[in-house]
Amino acid sequence: MNDNVPVLNKLHLKKLVDFLYDCEPGHVVIMDGSPLFAEAECVMIRVVHKKTRRIHEFLVHLALYAEALDGATIAKHVGDALYDENVDGMRHLNMNLREWKATSIDRAGTNKKAMDIIHQDKGVEPFLAYCVSHGTAGCGKKGNMSVGAEVVKFLTGMVKYRLCKARNIFRNAFGERARKTGGVRWGRYHEMCEQINRIGLTRYVEEYAKICAKNGWSEKSAERFLEEVEDPHDFCIACVEIAALVDVGHPLTTETYICESKQPGAFTVWEGLSKLRAMFGHGIDGFDAGNHFVELDKRAKEAAKTMQDKFIVSFPVQIMSRRSF
Repeated sequence: MNDNVPVLNKLHLKKLVDFLYDCEPGHVVIMDGSPLFAEAECVMIRVVHKKTRRIHEFLVHLALYAEALDGATIAKHVGDALYDENVDGMRHLNMNLREWKATSIDRAGTNKKAMDIIHQDKGVEPFLAYCVSHGTAGCGKKGNMSVGAEVVKFLTGMVKYRLCKARNIFRNAFGERARKTGGVRWGRYHEMCEQINRIGLTRYVEEYAKICAKNGWSEKSAERFLEEVEDPHDFCIACVEIAALVDVGHPLTTETYICESKQPGAFTVWEGLSKLRAMFGHGIDGFDAGNHFVELDKRAKEAAKTMQDKFIVSFPVQIMSRRSF
């Protein structure tokens, strides 16, 4: 099998070179990576076919590395894959460097550094199209949640480590894997808020946090979480804030996933942003007219009932006592 790999690689490369000959020379480079279990590096190109005018996207470089990559290494890999005719004795694409029109990258410092090095060494300066999904992926992180943000933070602290017992008790209690806000997956913060809202803070308190605090599993985070929701007033605020984030954040994260799909990026992003602009352009009343605030409405009613049970029942009695006095 190992002997077949170089042969298949050359056949694939020849087929790709032949196809690119029938495409416009101008091209876009897409760079991305993922540090989940190893340092993954991916480079793709987008081109337009001369006859059909269709946009085509090809994977030209994919590799895993044990150690984190720096800007200089990424710049070299991009050059090796696209613009150098012979690397390690094997012919590569040898594309026209001067026809490099744009680069789609995230805002990671290593990718920015790689493009700076390419500009300095090669004298080319393709347009940098920063990934729009990075703007929507963290929706809610900058939201003004007075209590909800702290609740999310401490629950993340409880499940931060992969092998900790708090993660295991979570699965036993709720029958699903715990979400956490860290990592590179798009919309992770919103996904965690959805999980909190779906399970409900009452179950988190009684079936999870109290058990973790008692047994010393992620003890500090569990105790801080319980402190944040101990007061009924704060408990209700957290429930309402998180539910509001789930409702408002849903269209944002939905469009984020679409923007990260295989469709031609510029058109997909334009369509997604147009939808969001139309949705939010009429203000909060126009957004709510589409019945988007389902979870917020449910949690607000629950919070009102909780506050009534805790505080308002005694209010008429106080009024009567004052009048009689």
